[in-house]
Amino acid sequence: MNVKNLSNIFAGKIKVYNSDISSPTTVSLADIMNGAIDIAQKRNCTDEFVKTAKENYHRFQEANRAYFIEHLPEINKPAVKKFMELPEYGDFLLPFMTDKKPGELEYLYKIASKTDAGGQIRIPSVTFPYFSEIPMERLKVLRPIIDSKNADGLWNFAPSYILSLDRFNDRQLEIMSKLAGCSVNGRCMQIIAANPHINQNRTVEIAQTLKNLYGKNLKEISFFSKDKENFFTADIQVPALYNKTATPNVKTLLVKLDNEFSPSDSIRLQPDTVNLIDKIYRNLYDNACVFSRMDLEKAVFNVQKNLPEFDRENILSVMQRLTQFANYSSLPAAAEKLAAEKIKNIYTYGGELNPVFEYFFAKKKLFSLDSSPDSFRAYFLTKNDVNNPEHMANLKKKLSDSNFKQSVKFVNLEGFSDSVNFLSDDTLLAQKTVEVLRKAKKIMLKHSALTLDEAISIVFNHKIEKTAKNLGIDILNVRLDAPGSPSVILEQMSPIMPTKELFQSCIETVANHYANTKQELHNISYNLIRYFEGMQNIFTKQRIIEDLKELNKLINTYIKDNNISAENLYYIKPHNPFTVKSYDLISKMYKNLFDIPTHKLLEVEDISELKNYPENSVFVFLDDYIGTGESMVNLGKYEQNAGKFKENVHILFAPVAAAKDGINYVNSVIRCYARGHFDAVICLDKNIKDFDNFKYTFLHSNFKQTSAGKKILGNEGFERGSQCTAFPYMT
Repeated sequence: MNVKNLSNIFAGKIKVYNSDISSPTTVSLADIMNGAIDIAQKRNCTDEFVKTAKENYHRFQEANRAYFIEHLPEINKPAVKKFMELPEYGDFLLPFMTDKKPGELEYLYKIASKTDAGGQIRIPSVTFPYFSEIPMERLKVLRPIIDSKNADGLWNFAPSYILSLDRFNDRQLEIMSKLAGCSVNGRCMQIIAANPHINQNRTVEIAQTLKNLYGKNLKEISFFSKDKENFFTADIQVPALYNKTATPNVKTLLVKLDNEFSPSDSIRLQPDTVNLIDKIYRNLYDNACVFSRMDLEKAVFNVQKNLPEFDRENILSVMQRLTQFANYSSLPAAAEKLAAEKIKNIYTYGGELNPVFEYFFAKKKLFSLDSSPDSFRAYFLTKNDVNNPEHMANLKKKLSDSNFKQSVKFVNLEGFSDSVNFLSDDTLLAQKTVEVLRKAKKIMLKHSALTLDEAISIVFNHKIEKTAKNLGIDILNVRLDAPGSPSVILEQMSPIMPTKELFQSCIETVANHYANTKQELHNISYNLIRYFEGMQNIFTKQRIIEDLKELNKLINTYIKDNNISAENLYYIKPHNPFTVKSYDLISKMYKNLFDIPTHKLLEVEDISELKNYPENSVFVFLDDYIGTGESMVNLGKYEQNAGKFKENVHILFAPVAAAKDGINYVNSVIRCYARGHFDAVICLDKNIKDFDNFKYTFLHSNFKQTSAGKKILGNEGFERGSQCTAFPYMT
């Protein structure tokens, strides 16, 4: 509405301008009062008009900003420019930055630009003027409180609340800052700091102890009081075969704040206990066969020696792609991409990876997939599948069934057959990098416009994509993209294993729960440590690989000592058409490692099927573990039919690890059928654990009392047959 003059209003005549400004309409005041006229008529601006207006506004803003920054001291310009890149930070904030020193601006920016899990920056533009007025020394005291987040990764305190922290005195703010650094819940920080009846020093000490013990696995600490006693509850993320993209497995600890001793007492008072833990963890780490930074640098050096035309950056970029599926931590990330394509489960009877992924998904629950009713099944295709005529013939038959074709999605894990994957040897990284780079180099010589990354994609995917096109099917290429940096590559190759701090805290937590005195705490901790020292048998993918190499040497020694030709050596995989077992996984790793010909891998349901093979043949049953031994002698129905087997044939049971009782049981079955000269158990001595030796180690009063603790720690953890053996694919 455009009012020309006041007299028009009193005369009852008002001109109302429509979208066409050149032709106003004259209306009476009565019409307006009666609601006959809508004064606030919307102007119909064209898209071009709106676009031009926006561009003009932004140009004005940029010009204003540039003018202001131009007149700033040169030393302040970089920091101010960074501020202007933050969301909703505009010209109106520039006056609040003029009197700041460069170091102060940088410090403010570090705080302001941080974001929480919800994407909220720490200091929004509307509150920046107030934050900028907080003295720098005061801001440094408040920093832990400002940066603190809750268990969901969201800010503990709103910006407006932080501006009101002056209501707390210096002592209270000091307590809150220390608690904030220990992941204490925001509300609980305030309660503890404001309550003079709480022993604040001790409360802070215990919070710091929990933080030191659990490190990044400590999600959040909460405080509560009951019956005049004070407690902490600490949420701890327990390591499992899930990476950061999977649902966390969390346990909650209850810590009484007024105990005679705290978890830190044993660390402070019993250094010998901690030294023993350090020793055990070093052994654990060494046995894990972790691919180290030095190993990576050697691999890069060897590649550069063979292919000097490729620089370090290119080599690392290729290594990242070659190791994206190097360990079990990649499974949940790959599964997320499958779930995004509405894949609900795995088609079991597909290529080489289908039964493996079905085992991981259905039996071991290592990852989750989509749950909607109209989902698909994943059918994995690798280069090995494409090069297998029998498999391709079977696939073509299946594709003639329209129901099958509509129910599956074909998946290519990028470069799986060419790479260091969760079934192959880490030490081959340099060799595989050279092979892939040479292939990529040939492609780039033919197609000069291609980048190295594009050429690598052709090496990895072209043959599978071409096969899929010829079959008339679509293929989903799964790539876990990440920077080609040493830290990323090492993380991709690192096994999932607990930190030393968490390993120690598990021992301390159990001991704290059952001990009533400091001496009992020490005794129980020591016994637990001794148990882990003798009983732990933790296998990473690479340790399995290294142990299979040693196991292969023992098998070759056996056939040599018995004058058996290597031509008569076969490997047995029990025929289980409707299920996948761990021995399938071990057999596949062994086959890949030693390039065992397909005709040497026999799938039988009953060992009696082997009667037509040459005399003096050796048949090897591979498996991951002998526990009681009962399942091992059931492989191929050995226990039922060993007595019917001809004498001049050898059967070897070759587990990666074993309990001594289990080996004794298998040997007793072998002797029962008088086959001691022909059949045997072959296992590495270092991987055989004698659990009976530890039965009497734990005759401590705490483990004999009638309680849930006895059932948990006595019967399950420390009695006959107990074990501490873990494989990377265990749930």
